[in-house]
Amino acid sequence: SLLKIFLDNYIFMIMRPKDETEVSQILSEFSKSDKKIRIIGTGNHDARLLPRYSEDILSTSEMADFSIKDGIVKAQAGALVPKIREEASSQDLLLPLIYDGTVGGALAMNAMSSLSTGFGTPSNFADYVRAITPKGPISWKGFIGSKGVLGAISFAKMRTFKRPDHVYIYERTTPDPGYFMLYSFIIARNKPIAFVMEYEGGKYSVHASFTKKDIHAEGFSIDEGIPAVEESGGPSAVVEVPSLISDFRRIAEETNPAYAYAIYGYNYVFVYTSEIEQIADMGYKVFHRGYIHPAYLKVKRFIDFSNTII
Repeated sequence: SLLKIFLDNYIFMIMRPKDETEVSQILSEFSKSDKKIRIIGTGNHDARLLPRYSEDILSTSEMADFSIKDGIVKAQAGALVPKIREEASSQDLLLPLIYDGTVGGALAMNAMSSLSTGFGTPSNFADYVRAITPKGPISWKGFIGSKGVLGAISFAKMRTFKRPDHVYIYERTTPDPGYFMLYSFIIARNKPIAFVMEYEGGKYSVHASFTKKDIHAEGFSIDEGIPAVEESGGPSAVVEVPSLISDFRRIAEETNPAYAYAIYGYNYVFVYTSEIEQIADMGYKVFHRGYIHPAYLKVKRFIDFSNTII
């Protein structure tokens, strides 16, 4: 399908191919005509604003078929992750990914969720990835995390896990940074399957899920479920830190962001703040939301040398 959009006297089209053949034809035509195109799924998670030199958009949202057999998910890029999780759950399986978009988007972002603490990111449980590039289809797990600049991820196979019989969530909030660190260390030593730290309004919160209830963590509220981070517009920046718990506390104390969160097991703090320069001056590596690792840009020279995909 094709949708033409007029925005501030600027015209661009959103193309929604139905299969890999149509994707290949579109990218080939754009490459030959030296035109630019953006690859998206639903388009709700792309941190990059649409640049003026991008003439059109290719969305994989209509390539939405998927199946689950013998614990393996086979999915087209446009299949919605929540639907796959629902189907997996009906088979007593767990796809350890909390993401409200498409499979292609989750893989392109290598999306991190609270369950990444116990199961990793898509790069850990995706066994096969195929993408359509201006040079044709390529099967390569290296497309995971490329944010759509190398090609349009079109198909993937992902492993599921046995769904736990029970999942208990332990939570606690405190304004005291010292207690925050104590609670975090107590949670971490008990090996949670999900663990999210948050800072908002001068208070620290820890949310962690376990498959057993006899965790030695006095004073925590206990319920059933898994923590999820509800983002609005995405973080201002992503901060790489050497020591997650202590550096999370330091960033919160010294910059008082509007909101910040981190997922245990990964040394990154996601911050919503205008004090980006201050955080960088503290000695941390700070990346904007649309940051693309230089390694992907090097690969791009070989599979998209005309820079068709932006």
